[in-house]
Amino acid sequence: MAVVALAAFQPFFAAALAVYLGPRLRGRAGWWAAGSALISLLLMATFLPAVSGGARFFWSVSWVPDLGVNASFLVDGVSLMFALIIAGIGLLIFLYSIYYFDGEENHGRFYALMLLFMGSMLGTVLSSNLLFLFLFWELTSLSSFFLIGFWPEREESRSAATQALLVTALGGLAMLTGFILLYLVSGTFELAELGDKSEQIQASPLYLPILLLVLAGAFSKSAQFPFHFWLPNAMVAPTPVSAYLHSAAMVKAGIFLIARFYPFLSGTQEWFYLVAGAGLVTMLWGGYQAMRQMELKALLAYSTISQLGLIVAGFGLGTEAGVVAATFQIINHAVFKSALFMIAGIVHHVTGAREINKLGGLARRTPLTAIVAAVAVLSLAGVPPLGGFLSKELFLEATGEVAGAVSLPWVLPLAATLGAILTVVYSLKFYVGTFHGPAGETNGDVTDPSRRFLFAPAFLAATCLFIGIVPVVISEAVLMPASATILGHAVDLDIQLWNGISLPLLMSVVAITVGILGYRKVRHALWSEEMAPFRVGPEQVYQACFTFLTEGTSRIFYRLQSGYLRRYLLVIVCIPVVLATSTFFAKVTLEPLNLDLGSLQPYDYAIAIFFVAATLATAVQEDRLGAILAMGVVGSLASLTYVLYSAPDLALTQLLIEVLSVVLFALVFVYMLPFSKAQVRKAFVARDVVIAGAVGVLVTTLMLTITSYPAYSSIRDFYVQASETLAGGKNVVNVIIVDFRGYDTMGEIVVLSISAIALFSLVKFGKGRSVS
Repeated sequence: MAVVALAAFQPFFAAALAVYLGPRLRGRAGWWAAGSALISLLLMATFLPAVSGGARFFWSVSWVPDLGVNASFLVDGVSLMFALIIAGIGLLIFLYSIYYFDGEENHGRFYALMLLFMGSMLGTVLSSNLLFLFLFWELTSLSSFFLIGFWPEREESRSAATQALLVTALGGLAMLTGFILLYLVSGTFELAELGDKSEQIQASPLYLPILLLVLAGAFSKSAQFPFHFWLPNAMVAPTPVSAYLHSAAMVKAGIFLIARFYPFLSGTQEWFYLVAGAGLVTMLWGGYQAMRQMELKALLAYSTISQLGLIVAGFGLGTEAGVVAATFQIINHAVFKSALFMIAGIVHHVTGAREINKLGGLARRTPLTAIVAAVAVLSLAGVPPLGGFLSKELFLEATGEVAGAVSLPWVLPLAATLGAILTVVYSLKFYVGTFHGPAGETNGDVTDPSRRFLFAPAFLAATCLFIGIVPVVISEAVLMPASATILGHAVDLDIQLWNGISLPLLMSVVAITVGILGYRKVRHALWSEEMAPFRVGPEQVYQACFTFLTEGTSRIFYRLQSGYLRRYLLVIVCIPVVLATSTFFAKVTLEPLNLDLGSLQPYDYAIAIFFVAATLATAVQEDRLGAILAMGVVGSLASLTYVLYSAPDLALTQLLIEVLSVVLFALVFVYMLPFSKAQVRKAFVARDVVIAGAVGVLVTTLMLTITSYPAYSSIRDFYVQASETLAGGKNVVNVIIVDFRGYDTMGEIVVLSISAIALFSLVKFGKGRSVS
């Protein structure tokens, strides 16, 4: 456990020190962050031999045992694959960032936030307890909020950061609700135990709510339709943030959740239609939107959405081929998309522009950058002999296998092929528009960046080529253990670059050919200008809700917080009346009340009559002093009632409070400013009468119901028997006041003391004030 805990938590310590070291190391602070990522990478790599052999490791420390919350870690094929991606890509991003930022940036804050995010992601993928996982999950949302808004002086940065936080955090709350429902069904929060309870979970009537809530968290984090809109807006963040959070790490958290929950939530029609359907829609929508973009990072953002949709759709198919294809695409996408984001950052760094219509012809001036970009783009487009081709072909094959199990068998292969065509089109737009074609207006004296700046994307591009040519290495070390963990059984993979002529190969050829021809046909339209955004969509719904929250709630607030005590009392009184009345009629069976009026004495009726008379007198008095005196009579009658029913302590407190209240009200009229006579409309008076009557009826009904059907026996016998044995006193009333209800008595003393202080202050500071 020490190795896993060190790998997960040492980035947090490194982040704390980065705040201190950043101002001193400045540009070299990236080496500190890279060292932390390297430590986590090496520590997690030590598990590769054992996990590749089918082993898994589980550690748990009791945290909140009464709630079933443990600080537990699980290292298996899935968690190890994601941990290696997070630490490995993070290491390269930190090396890249050293040369991306100039000396004026706040390096300490940047690397501290990036390390905080890396630690949060490692904690997310390594956690075995669902609530422990949720803690790290929310930390990723919080750290990404600060990273997206890294330049807070920019309005677009603040807006994008807020949007990303709201969407992912609300999805996280939905996911937490799903976790709680899952606990109610399974009796455990441990992922290591949930895999054995799949039949119990899927047979539960709560299965569909659990599935919907968990998928809401996963879809919002991985930018699946209709939660996709936050990701393109988050591209205002620095390019290293986009390369890490929005291609390799943060958006993969939602994918991780789907993969982790696959063993006990998949295999149903609900899973197939929700997950595969959302994935295919996201893949096509993201691909179409990517074609419409003129800015490099926006194009890559929508490309990321499309590729994530492909991954989700692979898991949604519910077959071994689909899981293997999706898992393989997770690895490939992290590699080539991180490289492409870095290339976009380099292009902007050397030219000062990211708009395609301002670029072009860079291949002649930056040949090394163009070569690296070409390899990464070809892997994105699924062209052999690169890794992206292998995972895309596996996905096409998986859609063909599932096609016979649906009512329209041609839909899945057609959608997959169409998605591959769109990928080729926007890949060509990215590469040709940047590195070929007519020279843009920004590439006058442009040259390749330094070799050290180009190292990270070049290494990733070489990895794309290595995976494609020698897939057996990544297959045996990472892909097979991860797929076996997700599927719950061993997987025998034989991934090769050439498998002969097959339907998936023909689909790939068709996609590449049609994509190239389609690009040539529409490239002028794609390059001319960015198309207008849609007028209605998920983002517009978000903006409407956000506008209501920021502007509409202020208007509601000003109406409720008006400064008028009458309105406050109206709200305070009406809400309990409505809630209590609805609950009473929903829960209580109306039966004749068991009223015993024979024990009432004549003085009881007299007190009741005086109560009603004094209350009415308080309400109808036009003179305020008369109303105060009448209200004092009501309080005095309450004190008398306490005396008759053997509660002298309450009677004394009530009497003193009533006396103080009458004196305080009288002093207010004497020493404070005069009150103007209120002009109240008859409609308001009628409303107040109805509300007051409703309160009276409700309280009376509740009290009669409680006394007629007591839930517990009287505590009187206990006090009589225990007063002397437990408290050593024979005077039962005194023992109750001092011992059994000592805190209550202390509260009454505090109330009296506060009232006395208030009275003294009013008299002391009110003297000498004239009344005009």
